[in-house]
Amino acid sequence: MDIIEDKVNKINNRISPIQDEYIEKYLKEKELNLTATLNAEDAYKDAVFVIIAAPTNYGLKNKLSIVTKWYANCLDKAKKEYTRNFFRRG
Repeated sequence: MDIIEDKVNKINNRISPIQDEYIEKYLKEKELNLTATLNAEDAYKDAVFVIIAAPTNYGLKNKLSIVTKWYANCLDKAKKEYTRNFFRRG
């Protein structure tokens, strides 16, 4: 999941959004079950793990702020999905 449409499109077309020879080779040669999306709910609904990659060129305070916001967003989506599934069973 990303907020930048160009990155999502590149990943879905197996093109690295960054210049890195290993990632480029991996995307071209490996069989992957990989889908990028702009939609947070689609990204998290069946996730077992969520990995948050924070930019490295920000100070620690900004990194923690980014991670905290993403964590809150993931948790909110997970709670909504759990609640929706819980009441469907009944």
